[in-house]
Amino acid sequence: MTIRRNQVLALAAPITLWAIHFTILYALVSAACSPRALMSIATMQTLSFIATIIALIGAGLPIVRVPVRRKNDDMATAIRLAAVIAVIAIVLNAVAFPFFANCGG
Repeated sequence: MTIRRNQVLALAAPITLWAIHFTILYALVSAACSPRALMSIATMQTLSFIATIIALIGAGLPIVRVPVRRKNDDMATAIRLAAVIAVIAIVLNAVAFPFFANCGG
């Protein structure tokens, strides 16, 4: 069984999108909670929602688009599992943002 370049990219893409999403959310919190307050909390929440929707769509595509050609297609199973894990991680990253009221501890 040969692994094609497209399969490797399909396997890595959801996890990479999760990492990018995590970095974007971290940067948004840093921008909103910096001493200079580069953006408001409402703007941060809106941008985090938009980033989350985009990341969920991108990470979730392999779940529905990767065909299973054989009964024991391990690569397709791995791609789908990576996508499911990435979607769960993206949701868990963003779950606190609607409740983020201020920057205080």
